[in-house]
Amino acid sequence: MMPWDVSAASGQAVAEDGRTTELPVPLAPARCKSGDKRFIYWAAGDQVFRFRFDPKIPLHVSQEREQWPAWVATNKEIPPARDPKEPEGCYDNPLRAGNVPYMKGFSEIHFKKVIGRKLDSGGGMTRYYAEERRRQAFPRNLSDKKLLERGHDCWVRNSGVQECLISKGNDRDDYSISRAMKIDKSMLSKQREIDDLYLTMYQDAAAGRHGNGYVIENEYSLFAYVRLTSSFRLFPEEIDLLVPFYRGLVGYIIDAHLPHYKWSDADKGK
Repeated sequence: MMPWDVSAASGQAVAEDGRTTELPVPLAPARCKSGDKRFIYWAAGDQVFRFRFDPKIPLHVSQEREQWPAWVATNKEIPPARDPKEPEGCYDNPLRAGNVPYMKGFSEIHFKKVIGRKLDSGGGMTRYYAEERRRQAFPRNLSDKKLLERGHDCWVRNSGVQECLISKGNDRDDYSISRAMKIDKSMLSKQREIDDLYLTMYQDAAAGRHGNGYVIENEYSLFAYVRLTSSFRLFPEEIDLLVPFYRGLVGYIIDAHLPHYKWSDADKGK
């Protein structure tokens, strides 16, 4: 690693060989000329969202993301800023792609509130981020739907969750038997544009042991460009609580959406 001399005044780090690199810039809505300064603005594709600014949780505009190929491709799908001279994160220059602001922390707090314990990803990946539209051609949610449709024993739980056995076995109470589940979109939101949500639940090497539970996985897209990827451990008696948990995640995105955002004055009236 190259030793760096950090200059707070310039916002740059200078290496011994004279090379400079931009430091991550913390978001500060107070510097914005546009929009509501209580919020930071974030873009996924041509869709814009706003999230209540929390100074206790630093968010940065990191230059390193430009070297991440997935971010570069996703960023290209975002229209030019209304005012690129505004700091990124302002209304006229939304934060571009990357992770959904503050959502990881929200999901952990929400899980604890609904389920009653700490969210355990069990080594899996739980991320909420902007995605490329082309990835919609290979949605995980659709493959999980097909698994459920091929299930050999299906029933509807008291919560309304549909559950189907998808591996060998007939004992509904034996959770070593993999299963697929469906949460109808009407239980998640009144928003008409969303899809039903499909999940899989299966046993891994750690499953079934005391305190470990089983693995829940799913991917779910909203507004074409926002992807919610979940992988966490769950106990059978907690399955019905998936409805309020995912309702909260979906609501976090829907409530932040700005459906009438205009990328330029030329868009007005459309």
